[in-house]
Amino acid sequence: MAVNVGEVEHWVTITAHTKLGGELICVASWDEMTFDQRLKWDWYFKYRAALMQVQNPKAYVNMSWGHNEAKGRTVKNNTENRLIAAKRKLTEYRNKLNRYVDQWNCTLQIFPIEDDPSYKFAIKKIKEKECLVNNLQIEVEKLKQNQSEIHKENSNA
Repeated sequence: MAVNVGEVEHWVTITAHTKLGGELICVASWDEMTFDQRLKWDWYFKYRAALMQVQNPKAYVNMSWGHNEAKGRTVKNNTENRLIAAKRKLTEYRNKLNRYVDQWNCTLQIFPIEDDPSYKFAIKKIKEKECLVNNLQIEVEKLKQNQSEIHKENSNA
């Protein structure tokens, strides 16, 4: 199954054990990263794994990475980006429609612009994009509210 990079968050974990499958000595982990962040900082994770190996020369050091389904901040950022893109498309369609209406010449056309198939299609697209923008705005507000509730719970604990 193909996974969209924007729909997952990446993590890196470095562990040191006394031996393979032995007692855990120390752990370093990072999560909630985008794919680009994970690649950008790969040198740092390798450095930290090497440093852990130097600090524990007889230990078995393992660096692992992967991805999970996005949650929290990653979902909020993705939704906000989708909202921005939907607003951009909505503006684009409105501007195209305004140019089309301005270029419409009533004296040369037999039927009004409201009967034109292109005009109807543009109106339909604008309504779809307005609906999408409204739904995404509601979703972003819910995610912000959930994130603030989680932040309050963590600060109270």
